[in-house]
Amino acid sequence: MGTVHASSRVSTLIHPELEKLMARFHSIAVGLATIGMIYASGASATPINNPLGGIGSSGEQSLQDILDGIADDGDIGFDVANDFVSPDLFWVAGTGGVPTANIIIEVAGNRNSNTVGIYERGDVGNKIDLFAGSAAAGDRVVLSFTDTGSSIDITVADADSFSIIDNGTFASSQFGWFLDGPGGTFFSDDSDNADGYDHMLAYEGNGELVTVSEFSGPFLQDQFILAWEDLPGTSADWDYNDFVFLAQSVRPVAAPGVIGILGALLFVTGIRRRARGTAA
Repeated sequence: MGTVHASSRVSTLIHPELEKLMARFHSIAVGLATIGMIYASGASATPINNPLGGIGSSGEQSLQDILDGIADDGDIGFDVANDFVSPDLFWVAGTGGVPTANIIIEVAGNRNSNTVGIYERGDVGNKIDLFAGSAAAGDRVVLSFTDTGSSIDITVADADSFSIIDNGTFASSQFGWFLDGPGGTFFSDDSDNADGYDHMLAYEGNGELVTVSEFSGPFLQDQFILAWEDLPGTSADWDYNDFVFLAQSVRPVAAPGVIGILGALLFVTGIRRRARGTAA
């Protein structure tokens, strides 16, 4: 009996044109895996979606100075203009602890009127407050998420007194952040904003030692600093220092398109490798 080459065996399992297509998919999958590694690092190579394409200057304390100021060594270890997390549209509670939020600073002229909270993905009208206008730097809240099987019950309480601040029910575990004040209501999802711009930037923990109110320790990967611009369009200075707080035990939801494509491509390459194994 003559020798049957592996390539002949593979061709009986997979059409030659499909084999070529999967070979191309494998290269794309490798590229997407690299993109995933960049995303995991928390760095973003994209410009900020606002009229400036970056962070503006207002003559107030800059966001970079604010964050360097909470670092124990005076250097937060990243560049606020370039190292923000993307995507940061929607979020879920993490699995490593109780979700909390600590106000770092409010610089805005509207600081006594701004309210910050979370909203249900797909329903911007369903909002739950975390911090009202009377809140100030150092205030801290605790969030609880209870899965009832058909919905998610959420309660926000003061971290010191445990008094209930607000509560509500979301249809799913995914939520966005919002800021509501005299300048308007703005959401973490740009497409939900009337001006279409990005009013919130998120920065992932990098291990730097920081002190924020009662929290003191390493700025970990399940912790994010969220920084807001509270005025719309051309009225804004885009300095993102108007309301800045630290959120713990939460994480952003990765872009579903990238996850779906990467999953499909890895599935195809898995078939391809199994076919090769059969041919060996």
